[in-house]
Amino acid sequence: MTGKKEEIIKKVEAIGLVPVIRTRTQEDAVEAVGALVEAGVPVAEVTFSVPDAPGVIARLKKIHGKDCLVGAGTVTTCEECRQALEAGSDFIVTPVTVPEIIELCRARGVAMVCGALTPTEVFNAWSAGADVVKIFPATAMGGPTYIKNLSGPLSQVPVAPTGGVTPDNTEAYLRNGARFVGAGSDLVPAIVDEAAKAQIATQARRYLDAIKAARV
Repeated sequence: MTGKKEEIIKKVEAIGLVPVIRTRTQEDAVEAVGALVEAGVPVAEVTFSVPDAPGVIARLKKIHGKDCLVGAGTVTTCEECRQALEAGSDFIVTPVTVPEIIELCRARGVAMVCGALTPTEVFNAWSAGADVVKIFPATAMGGPTYIKNLSGPLSQVPVAPTGGVTPDNTEAYLRNGARFVGAGSDLVPAIVDEAAKAQIATQARRYLDAIKAARV
């Protein structure tokens, strides 16, 4: 892992949090990311469940430029991956392990976070070339304790839990081996109005406080 890809992974790890955007509309996604950036979280994963996700990614990159990393999430096909990359996606996130997507990202030199759950799946995803392995759904498997158990025999694999992550368990996840965490509906609701934007900012700061506490 070298060059731009390595730089992006390091930036994400430094932030410690990847908000997962699953909003109802394109406008909601744009407003949500704006609220996150203002709150001090310059990274977002726009999932393909958002209408015209590639268009949203391109729009966000135009608005925020280099001030915010914008990735594509819930990518399950090579075609979706290509669309996201053409839109300017900084990284790709899959919910499952798709070797062809890993190969495509490696060929393009793009940071890739691959979904897996069991120890065998985690190791296979890492061996196939994933830069980070997303543990999903993490809470269903025992939360921070599961990450600790994985990190023992698989300490060489960078892992990032998603699914049930909250400000209350973020510190424990990081202390037990997670490189960063992914936060979904707990942080960003499907509908983003003015009240929701204020809520996103408040919740984002709670996550950042937990990350800071874990790294003291």
